[in-house]
Amino acid sequence: MIAQRHMHEYGTRPEQLAKIAVDQRHSACANPAALFGDREITVDEVLGSRMISAPIHLLEAVSPCTGGGAFLVSRGDIARSSPNRPVYLLGFGEAGSRWSLSQARSLTTSLIQPAAERAFSSAGILPDQVDFVQAYDCFTIVVLLTLEDAGFCAKGQGGVFIEEHNLAFDGDFPCNTHGGQLSFGQPGNGGGMSQVLEGVRQLMGRAGDRQLDNPTLGYINNNGGIMSKQCSIILGLE
Repeated sequence: MIAQRHMHEYGTRPEQLAKIAVDQRHSACANPAALFGDREITVDEVLGSRMISAPIHLLEAVSPCTGGGAFLVSRGDIARSSPNRPVYLLGFGEAGSRWSLSQARSLTTSLIQPAAERAFSSAGILPDQVDFVQAYDCFTIVVLLTLEDAGFCAKGQGGVFIEEHNLAFDGDFPCNTHGGQLSFGQPGNGGGMSQVLEGVRQLMGRAGDRQLDNPTLGYINNNGGIMSKQCSIILGLE
């Protein structure tokens, strides 16, 4: 319903949503842990895959898998004594005001907006200062909403923004550099953890072949329920 409404209100096209999956698959091909890191895909392949729930195709939806993730949190002085480069939580924000999507005032403006505003405000930075985005991506439309509502482009311009930018790890706007859950896989309730871990890896300089060039700030967002709860964090180097 969100994707249909966004297309109706702003003219967003299926090809623009499909490009998200294509760019993230390119990143997954540089990630040996990705479930679907064996070959690239094209926009035509995405749009030619089986329709799951119009307008979402099979390759625009996550694939459940087995897995998990973990990280350590400590005081700053302990982190500084670690042999590995520490990553710091610089800002955070969360929002939740409903139980169901049916209670939302708008399908095309999400609770990512207040969560991201609080995160950027607490970190004292603006969206254009981050080096990468790790956006929860249960479906392609959620990535588009994140880019709009977190302030990386204007409302309704997500499709054009995606069309004009390369979201892969080696592109001009790195987003979900591990492949995202669309190509990395979604290990149940730990699915969104992969976005946090990828942000940490990138800042530590431990992302392997998909490593960005000296990133210092990153934005990560995770979703709970059916777009009913949102949590944004800013990670960075001291």
